[in-house]
Order: sequence, then C-alpha cells, then structure tokens
Amino acid sequence: MKNVYFLSDAHLGSRAIEHGRTQERRLVNFLDSIKHKASAVYLLGDMFDFWYEFRTVVPKGYTRFLGKLSELTDLGVEVHFFTGNHDLWCGDYLTKECGVMIHREPLTTEIFGKEFYLAHGDGLGDPDKKFKMLRAMFRSRTLQTLFSALHPRWSMELGLNWAKHSRLKRIDGKEPAYMGENNEYLVLYTKEYLKSHPNINYFIYGHRHIELDLMLSSTARILILGDWINYFSYAVFGDNRVCINQMKFNMVNTALAGQFNLHMQVALATAIAVAVPYLLWEIWRFVVPALTEHERRKSRMFVLYVSLCFFAGLCFGYFLIAPLSVSFFAGYQASPEITNMIDVRSYLSTVLSVSIACAVVFQLPLLVYFLARMGLITASFLRRYRRHALILLCIISAIITPPDIFSLLLVVIPLYGLYECSILLAGRVERQKAREEAAENVAGPAA
Repeated sequence: MKNVYFLSDAHLGSRAIEHGRTQERRLVNFLDSIKHKASAVYLLGDMFDFWYEFRTVVPKGYTRFLGKLSELTDLGVEVHFFTGNHDLWCGDYLTKECGVMIHREPLTTEIFGKEFYLAHGDGLGDPDKKFKMLRAMFRSRTLQTLFSALHPRWSMELGLNWAKHSRLKRIDGKEPAYMGENNEYLVLYTKEYLKSHPNINYFIYGHRHIELDLMLSSTARILILGDWINYFSYAVFGDNRVCINQMKFNMVNTALAGQFNLHMQVALATAIAVAVPYLLWEIWRFVVPALTEHERRKSRMFVLYVSLCFFAGLCFGYFLIAPLSVSFFAGYQASPEITNMIDVRSYLSTVLSVSIACAVVFQLPLLVYFLARMGLITASFLRRYRRHALILLCIISAIITPPDIFSLLLVVIPLYGLYECSILLAGRVERQKAREEAAENVAGPAA
C-alpha cells in the first residue's frame, strides 16, 4: 500500500524569505522523492505567498513546483490543493494545467479506513477580529473584481509586498510559539468540533507554522504540520498510522573524536584565513630587500590588494557557492531506495575546498596584472580567447552548482566579471609600460 502525504505553508515567492530558490528546490526534491511511494498528496494551504489569477495571466515563476505537480498527477498521484489565507484567490489554472483538485473549504474524507478532517486552519476558532474582517474582505467577490481591474504590474507588487509586510511585522518573521492545549485556538476549535463528530480520527491543519501532534481522545489526534520555511516538515499516513517527519539535512559522525576534531579543524581554518594578511606582510618583508626602489614603490599595496581579493573570494565561496553545492548534493538521489548519510568530515571538506577554491580564483586579476608587468600576457591575448574562457567558466560553474540556469548564472557572471577586470588591468599595465618606455627614450637622448 502506498502512502499519503500532507504538507503546507511553503510560501513560495515570499520576499521575506532568503534563498527562496533553494527553498523551492528542496520542496521539489522532496516531491520527487515520494512520487513512486505516494497515492495522494494533500497541500494544506499557503503553498504560495501570494497568488492571483487573471483570466489569461498567472504569476510568473514557480516553474519547478508546478512542473513537479503536473508530473505527479501524470503518474496517477492525487494532488489536493487547499487554499489558504495567502493563496485563496486560486482560479482554475492549477486544475486545468496541473491536474490538481482545489478545495476552498475544510474537507472530511476517508483514507484507507480512517476518517480525516483536513483544512488550512485560518479562521477556525481564531479570536482575532481584525483577521476575521480581512479574511471576509479577501473572500468578497466584489473586492476580487475590483482587484482584477488593476494591471498585473501593480496588483502583483501590491500582493507580494502586503504578504512580505505581514511576515516581517512578526518577531523574527515567525508565528507565535505553541500556546498550550488550553490556549491554542485550533486545538480548542477541534475539541469543540469533535463533540459533534466523534468518528473523526485525524484532524490535520497548516497555517500556524508550528509542529504539533496531540492526542485528543483514544481515537482522535490533531496534527499541525509546521511549514517549509523553518521546519521542512510533513505528515505521512501509511501502515495505518500518521506521523510528522522533517526533510532534514542530516550529518553523521563515524569517528570517536570526530566532533572534537571538527572543532579543531574549523578553528585552524578560521585562524589561517584571518592570518592571511599577516602572512602576506611577512612574505613581502622578506622579499622587499631584494627589490629596487621603483619595484618597492609599485608593490607597496601588494598585501592590501591580495587580502581584499582573498576575502572577497572566500565570502563568495562560503556564502553563495558552498550552500548551493551542499543543497544540491544533499538532496540529489540516484534512487529513492538510497538514503544520504553525509559524514561531517565530508561536509567540512566540501565547504573548505569550495571556499578556498573561490578565494584562489578571485586572485585572477592580480595574477594577470603581474603576468602583464612581466610581459608574459597581453590584453589582446585575453580578448582573443574571451569566448574560450567563457566556455571554460561555464563548465566549471556547471560542475560546482545545481543543474539550473539561475545557479549557473549566479556563479558565471561574477567569474566572467573577474576575467573582464583582468583584461582592463592588462590594458592599463600595457599603457603604463608604454608611457614609462617613452619617458626613458626621451630621457636617453637628453642624457
């Protein structure tokens, strides 16, 4: 028997969530991993941070997610989409194009002999009068008609910025923590509803962005699914039971002193990175006695420039390339039967190697500068092989990034920018050398 999956609150497209592309990719990787194990997937609301359909226009983006939904339905997996308070203005696009079933109200259904009550959860027992008023307004046909009169350029901006403001006004952008069984309004609502519907076994909600699995009676449970922003959590029903899991990036330690050694290695790597300017300074002090006065004057900014390029490359690798690479490789599956168990040493090795490689690559302009000073390379040579360099950079970037054009461009553009900067530096060096030679030629006859 195949499983049934429940998830909610991805808020795709949110302008208040950093690395939204990575978030969508993780969601799609999860859906891909269950496509042969699922008989049905229930998306319990707020999968989009804002969604509005015009008659012939839908929001741009979300291509990975929508494509994966279409693939699931093509494979015969039932996909149920519940509208939430952020994406309640869904029309018939998802049904016609992706084959999903839209639910605008709570649903009571039987799944493998168990009775389920499924809903997003907004407006159920919530005592907030302001929220109730806004919810009633947004469900108004009149308001929707007026909103559709706006050009999508303005209406989508309005909706996305409203949703962003709604999230950012909360502390740390998060919903309030679990308020306890006697104060949590979804729990109170469910207890009251259960009195008149004692046959329901599972109540499953989204909306609150908290994880909760609570027994209400010997036969009834309430589950709140968390979200796909902080928890990356979902519920699965199989083997006659329901449980909440998280799609975590789990690392394992296989050595007795592995975690201690990890701290030592991180401390050592950090110390070396911080000490790079001092090491460069000592190298320059060692070399400077052998330099002429002219060479000393030209190289006095050596330490500053190399250090700036080093730290720029290190930050580029650590904050951009390493997360992209780790996210891709951690979520990649050659087969659903294979579980990734990443050793902590492998993780550290990947992060360090990617960061150091980027720090070295960012020395390219300085390397070209010195080679040009030595006459070993020219700006015309770099221009002649510009296309070859671009292809090489694309190949390197394709190897270290996930297989999507956005990530590829995110890496290629800065690296190609370094190459163009190198051409400008080489041209400047050539002009400077030409001026120096001209000055020497003028000074020669005069002497």
